[in-house]
Amino acid sequence: MNADGAPDTRPTDLDALRRREERLRLAVEATGAGVWDTHADAGEPFVSPHIEALLGYAPLQTPRALRALLRHVVADDRPRVLERLRRARATGAPFTIDCRVTNTRGQIRWVHLRGRFIDTPSRTAPRSIGTIVDITSEFEANEARLEAARTHSLEELRRAEQQAQRDAQMHHAQKLESLGLLAGGIAHDFNNLLVGVLSNASLALLDLEERSPVRGIVLDIERTAQRAADLTRQLLAYSGKGRFVVESLDLSALAREMSQLLRTVVSKDATLHLELDEALPPIEGDATQLRQVIMNLITNASDALSGRPGTIAIRTGQGLPVARDDTMTFGEACTSNEVVWLEVSDSGIGMTRDVAERIFDPFFSTKFTGRGLGLAATLGIVRGHHGAITLETTPGQGTRLRLCFPTLRAPAVTEVAPPRPAEHARSGRVLVVDDDRVVRSVTSALLTRQGYAVTTVESGQDALEELAQRSESFAFALIDLTMPGLTGVEVLEQWRARERREGRSPLPVVLMSGYTEVDVAPHLADLQVSGFLQKPFTLAAVEAMIDALPAT
Repeated sequence: MNADGAPDTRPTDLDALRRREERLRLAVEATGAGVWDTHADAGEPFVSPHIEALLGYAPLQTPRALRALLRHVVADDRPRVLERLRRARATGAPFTIDCRVTNTRGQIRWVHLRGRFIDTPSRTAPRSIGTIVDITSEFEANEARLEAARTHSLEELRRAEQQAQRDAQMHHAQKLESLGLLAGGIAHDFNNLLVGVLSNASLALLDLEERSPVRGIVLDIERTAQRAADLTRQLLAYSGKGRFVVESLDLSALAREMSQLLRTVVSKDATLHLELDEALPPIEGDATQLRQVIMNLITNASDALSGRPGTIAIRTGQGLPVARDDTMTFGEACTSNEVVWLEVSDSGIGMTRDVAERIFDPFFSTKFTGRGLGLAATLGIVRGHHGAITLETTPGQGTRLRLCFPTLRAPAVTEVAPPRPAEHARSGRVLVVDDDRVVRSVTSALLTRQGYAVTTVESGQDALEELAQRSESFAFALIDLTMPGLTGVEVLEQWRARERREGRSPLPVVLMSGYTEVDVAPHLADLQVSGFLQKPFTLAAVEAMIDALPAT
């Protein structure tokens, strides 16, 4: 009653508590989860209606909470559930368990349990609070999907696996192609820079007396530039654009010939075994490049032993090798049985899959001081020979690298240097075309030393205009292959067409490039190219190029 004697309608604390309890009850029911509490109010356990419905008990029949739940867990699952609960009770961490329970009707249901134990000093047993959710329908749906997968025809599964493997190989091939283009582009640009260093060093040495105190310094500059040029050749080898001197080769004979040298490369604790096929069909290849490949593989195998005793084996054979499920292939996959192979295996530390997938990437290395070009160049050389590399490795169990090459079907053609003509007269004017100022400058200086007058232009369009005005005054033209606007090939194509229209005699033209002659040769058909100058070049290379020009 209030002060006026009327009933007091203000909400009491008890009313607020009842409303909160009602909201909590509705929320619990809305989740579809059963809730238990082993030590609820007045020490009585609390079990929500969802648990009663799940286990098949009427409210007044429900046993005591969690202990009752455990009695319904299927016998096969009970040890696992009890162990998870034991760990949760010992650590105080929450537990999450999926298991099967049997209700009073004999039905087996999959349930998801989530809860935790709470220490209660006034009680002998800890308090447990948690939820239980019936996940039978979700589990049965997953089982149905698994069953559909199991009943899927073996042939369809095999086709899917093969397609996935082809997709992975294509992705890897595209990555290698992109890296190859990058490596080739870097080599080309780097060679342009080296022209200035190497050619200027050659010019400086001509003007320095033997006793000059700086002669040794300039010689060091020249040697360092040559080493940098070797580095660009490794990049070109990785991109598959290295120059090869092709001949008929026996891989077994090549490995046997190198055996003494290889024994000096491996660590003192390593044992080198050779198992060579004595009746190996020949392949077409560059002996020097393939020696470098074998040396790279042996060096890496030795490093894989990490200074511990171990075995390195070199084997050769013929026919398509049997691949394992985890075999990785780099380069053109060997599908014909007309192949020969050379294998290098070691008992070293092996590699993880992630490392194995990257070992042929340029600049990737697991060595502290490694620069990551040895195996990259190896792959480029093998690809240049239309071959492939397969890799099998397991951490702690060693590595097996196998090189596969197509066998020789026709007599190999050995690259033979053309007969050296009589020394070319050093006179007249030379047109030098290059978009790089430093290259124009040093090339002009080198040609001037040979007795020529030099005209330089920086673009293909300027070159065509210069030739149109006074082509008869040029002894020959030296044109860069790669330039903005008109390339060297396009300049040559347009000029040769004009010569034919006007009945002119062909002007001797030498192309120069950071790429190799083998790489550019396919673009030069019917263009009557008189020579090729590989960047970077020295005075000696320029002299050799002039001597090889046809007599006019």
